Amino acid sequence: MRRVIETVIGYVSYYLGLTRFLLFITELVTGEKTLVAFVYHRVTDRSDGDVGYLRYDVGIDYRSFDVQVAAIKRHFRIVGLPEYIDCVSGSKQPDRRTALLTFDDADFEFIKYALPVLSEHHCKSVVFAPTDFISTAKRFWHLRVTNLTRSIDSDGWERLQSHASQFKGQIAQVIRQSSVSDEDRRAKTCRALARSLDQMEAEEVDSIVTELERIAAAKYMLGVSCMNWVQLAQIAQQGVSIESHTVTHRKLAWLDEQALRSELVESKRLLEQKLGNTVTAICYPAGSFNDTVVAAAPEAGYQAGFTTKPGLGSFALPGDERFRLRRVSMYGDSKYVADFHLAKMMLKRMLLGKSWS
Repeated sequence: MRRVIETVIGYVSYYLGLTRFLLFITELVTGEKTLVAFVYHRVTDRSDGDVGYLRYDVGIDYRSFDVQVAAIKRHFRIVGLPEYIDCVSGSKQPDRRTALLTFDDADFEFIKYALPVLSEHHCKSVVFAPTDFISTAKRFWHLRVTNLTRSIDSDGWERLQSHASQFKGQIAQVIRQSSVSDEDRRAKTCRALARSLDQMEAEEVDSIVTELERIAAAKYMLGVSCMNWVQLAQIAQQGVSIESHTVTHRKLAWLDEQALRSELVESKRLLEQKLGNTVTAICYPAGSFNDTVVAAAPEAGYQAGFTTKPGLGSFALPGDERFRLRRVSMYGDSKYVADFHLAKMMLKRMLLGKSWS
């Protein structure tokens, strides 16, 4: 029912030109054109079925992505990273609405599903790559948890429950109280484990997930991984900016200064060595950053830092604000819903300002 209502409202909004009107009014009041960076993760073929239970694992269908890019392009000029950085640094102030398309995690299906859509619409984009996951067997911990809860049978889960006492309080509680008897319970178990693990240090998370996999005898079967170096070089040759998503994808605000510097410097160094392009931007994994991270990023040679905080961009930002860049998510399976999502984005801009976290 909700989808039907959104479609009807979106249909009316689309033909009334609500998005275009709100953009015009906002820019008339503020005296500047709208600047925005959109954030994506996985673009895939959802007709093959969902591979997981978490938002990233599921991804967005490439047909919906096509609709969304078309909606964005209808209202904005989509630019590459260098021009976006020129805007936020004040080197350039375009006379047109400007958008940047960003993709976190360098998912391997980008080439098959996202890149053809971007090429068809003649759009530039940015991919943020975590170097420890490129051309290796390493997988993000949340994918491993999804894989475990999808594949484990009742005997395996009983085996985990019998070993629950060896895990920390919250993890042990989830294992004891959860079930994998049907798809709904598997999904709830996966999300409960992910919430608990997300509050822990990276090394502890890896240790716990590895032990869960060992007890359950779980082999990684999802098929979801990051691109390899050859693939990154291929998309770079097609105009995609390959930028840093750190080395290990750890939360930067949780690291000491030495580990933080290593994450920033080594990822930049390796990307430049492997691809031959200058890396100018960092995207903070899980949106984790603080003043120390913001100060360390320019010292490591970056010109901009992207967060997961929602909001629009600003022109001519002061130095440290260029390392707190906000992004917005995009939604919509039809041109009507996608266009209405942009209208809601502009309503937030008018009511709450450029940021609305």
